[in-house]
Amino acid sequence: GRAMTAQADGAGAWRAVLPASPVVRLFGLSMIEAGRPLQAQGYVAVTPEGSAAQLRAGAGAVVMGAPTREPRILAVDFDRKGGTVVSGAGPPMAAPKLRIDGRERGDVRTDAAGRFSLALNEPLAPGSHELEVGQGAPRDPVRAIVSPAESLTLAPFVAARTETGWRIDWMTPGGGVQTTLLIAPRGPAP
Repeated sequence: GRAMTAQADGAGAWRAVLPASPVVRLFGLSMIEAGRPLQAQGYVAVTPEGSAAQLRAGAGAVVMGAPTREPRILAVDFDRKGGTVVSGAGPPMAAPKLRIDGRERGDVRTDAAGRFSLALNEPLAPGSHELEVGQGAPRDPVRAIVSPAESLTLAPFVAARTETGWRIDWMTPGGGVQTTLLIAPRGPAP
């Protein structure tokens, strides 16, 4: 697609103003430093609603935004074999529990910025799964449907709206295919 240019300020922050779009857009970020091109990890996905996430090959998406008062699942990434990473946000330095289909699947650790990413130790089978994260009793369930990625012969990604947000099937820089489910915000955290 089209190239855009942004200038970083003294703190290294930059900003790009995008026109509205009815579809998800993926952006590759790069810069030139000391004459060498540098490529950012993965891509930045921007939804029609204006939310953004860094899609990372073999890892969980990093959804942009502030931490929440209660732990929340913001993205679920999986590959064609069911290898899954669950990502989200919560209070900084918290240790909520993750449950999938009612079964505890691990302790999550949020970092100082309130983000977490947990790679599951066994694949998720194809089908519908209920994921919950929380301190004490997990809550705020998210339904994730694990299924093979769309064919990517005509484009490097395919995005579709789902009942829980957006599903993006995308080609990783290494040529693999990964699916990212971006979970739509559901109002303020309790």
